[in-house]
Amino acid sequence: MTDEQARARWRAGTTRQITADGGGGHVVRMSRRYAAPAADVWDAWTDPERAVRWLGAISGELREGGEALLVMSDDIKVPCRITVCDPPRRLAVTWSHPGEPPSAAEIRLREDGEGTVLELEHARLRADDAVGYGYGWEDFLDRLAALLAGDDPDAISWAESQRTLEPLWSAQLN
Repeated sequence: MTDEQARARWRAGTTRQITADGGGGHVVRMSRRYAAPAADVWDAWTDPERAVRWLGAISGELREGGEALLVMSDDIKVPCRITVCDPPRRLAVTWSHPGEPPSAAEIRLREDGEGTVLELEHARLRADDAVGYGYGWEDFLDRLAALLAGDDPDAISWAESQRTLEPLWSAQLN
């Protein structure tokens, strides 16, 4: 299977939603199934040596109540506070992306046969940021899928992902 076919298959199995939260903010929700046990998916999110390969460099107190820093690029450094850490089921953080109001991100994992369903929710977003978070997170979930499959997450082109995913997420605001 080609990389494009794999990404098309992952994306076809992804649910996408942007909703208003009633308080002036928006919530991005998505889910995707991975052919890996929950413990492996959890480890890919929380082990700094694995996370750096698909998400970014993570440092700090990686425990509930801890302060952490996610460095996604030279320009994007996101301070986080871990509000829930329930391995291997739930991880929630407050998120302070530079230039944006604070928001909250959460992943939930549940076993599904021999795989795992990952649900991601990012709340308290401005409407004009929600679409970008949607396709940005989905690009990261593609990279996670590549890592879990033993492929190279860096082989995924951000420009191609943005071109493909932005219309899918823009349609969620209509």
